[in-house]
Amino acid sequence: MNSALRGVGLTALITATALANPARATDYLDGEPNLQPTTSLFMVYVNAADGADLSLDTHIASHAARERRGDRLALFDGETTRVSLSASRSMGERWRLDISARYFWINKGVLDPFIDSWHKAFGLPEGIRDDRPRDVLDFQVSDNGSDIIQLGARQRGIGDTRLRAHYRWREADAEHGEITLTTAIKLPTGDAARLTGSGGVDVGFGLNYRSAAHPDNRWRWSVGGSMTWLGDSDIVGLAERRAAASAQISADYRVTSALSLGARLQAHSAVIDSTLNNIGAPAAQLITGGEWRFHERWALRVTVAEDVIVEHSPDVTFRIGIAQRY
Repeated sequence: MNSALRGVGLTALITATALANPARATDYLDGEPNLQPTTSLFMVYVNAADGADLSLDTHIASHAARERRGDRLALFDGETTRVSLSASRSMGERWRLDISARYFWINKGVLDPFIDSWHKAFGLPEGIRDDRPRDVLDFQVSDNGSDIIQLGARQRGIGDTRLRAHYRWREADAEHGEITLTTAIKLPTGDAARLTGSGGVDVGFGLNYRSAAHPDNRWRWSVGGSMTWLGDSDIVGLAERRAAASAQISADYRVTSALSLGARLQAHSAVIDSTLNNIGAPAAQLITGGEWRFHERWALRVTVAEDVIVEHSPDVTFRIGIAQRY
């Protein structure tokens, strides 16, 4: 069984254990979908709590990006699957703590035929896909003739662990929106040689506002931003920047008491110090999806993230997740 089916199968197995009834909404558009191989080494986004006490998410990202300038090259052709298991707990009325553990599979582009059909159906650009072989794994980053990243064999392993503390400065009601302050730290439990972690410690802070929760208003929106200080990477020759900034704006519509649909636009500054745009320039993604609250304690979340700035993030990232409230 390939890595994509493993991740989706694990999520689907847990989903199948629950029954159906409406549940309270979560921030289903969260999830850090930028799995571009050099960006995903670091903690770029520091988002507010997503409202779940326990969640399991599978992201499958398809990579098809190439840029060469003189003797500098950044090529990403393949697929990354990340499974994230997160647990959260309230500590009093205003504080909430959470931890997220991750596991990565880096594999050949087994979804290439589906991605081609997806692009044709929605009129999206193919990029380098037309002149690349199918079903290959080829990650390369080089500078001045020296290989920084050279990955052609399948990889898997534990990713870096994230810890977050959220302080709800103001709780949402019918007239006022919610303001949340978040601080986070990424611990180097992954392996830089396998591209499952950076090898360094990242520390970040975030501020998020979510609109008032009026019972008669089906629309809600949020806006937020964060700043992260990036630790030194264990990958020799990869020059990470000292800090990265991010911002997001999202809106969701409550279709029924059990179903919500929404979209989020998010962007971050460059993470790597390079003249190559696909690793050394800002990136932006548009995330669309929904949440089905099929039980009073369970919800199914499905999203799709597309690269707004082409080749600065994965071509497309699919995500399926299950979330639980105690």
